[in-house]
Amino acid sequence: MAAAGGSKTLVEIFYDVVSPYSWLGFEVLCRYRHNWSIELRFRPAFLGGIMKETGNQPPAMVPKRGEYMMKDIKRMAKYYQVPLQIPKDFVGSVIRKGSLSAMRFITAVDMTQPQFLEPVSRELWMRIWSRDEDITQPESILAAAGEAGLPSALAQKLLAMTSTPEVKNRLKETTEEALKYGAFGMPAVVAHVNGEAHLFFGSDRLELLGKVIAQDATQTPQAWSEGQRFTFPHPATAGYRERKAEREDTEGKLNPQGQGWGTYQEWTLKCCLPKKRGP
Repeated sequence: MAAAGGSKTLVEIFYDVVSPYSWLGFEVLCRYRHNWSIELRFRPAFLGGIMKETGNQPPAMVPKRGEYMMKDIKRMAKYYQVPLQIPKDFVGSVIRKGSLSAMRFITAVDMTQPQFLEPVSRELWMRIWSRDEDITQPESILAAAGEAGLPSALAQKLLAMTSTPEVKNRLKETTEEALKYGAFGMPAVVAHVNGEAHLFFGSDRLELLGKVIAQDATQTPQAWSEGQRFTFPHPATAGYRERKAEREDTEGKLNPQGQGWGTYQEWTLKCCLPKKRGP
């Protein structure tokens, strides 16, 4: 649907937390949704299924491409101010372990507790791509859920749902939907304009996306142009009041160059949603 009058253009992002470029695209679109007139819809899917169906393979499996990718991720992470670090055992953490259990959990969240979809996804990215931690074991997934503010009993219930046909089928259906749009990797961003779906692959097509939806992607959002005074991504998340108090204590002491950001709380101060400023 296209923006007309007060309506917003629907932009979907199909993503998998095993993909570092998905994290970059996710965070950048989270920032642009406050500058652009878009309805941003998160679509958790399974990258392994897309790779299998399209005959694609991970970039790291092609030697020269993998060498470039390692440099490119660091460069983009620095530019977008996302605390992304390459896991020490890249092949083991990303290729061998994969993300099926994590994506089924995120799907269960999407189906029953969608208000937690954004923070839970972010926390799982933080585990594998910032702190080099596991995202496949139940205790790892529950730890991420706890950091995102999900009550323990509810997180346990959602974890149990991951083995049900309903969750498995939903993840499969979303993955198949991405394939129908033409996805061959992730992130796959789909903009719906005037009844037509426009597919963009990767996290570096914002100028083209902006052109299609008639928005200006050359105006850098405050989230990475200033790097200061930002609120947390989901005020409804449990523990927000405590984090808000920490933000107020820390505000004004941040390093605009992004050096030394060691915790999720510190990073969200710098990189998430712009705080409303006074006149």
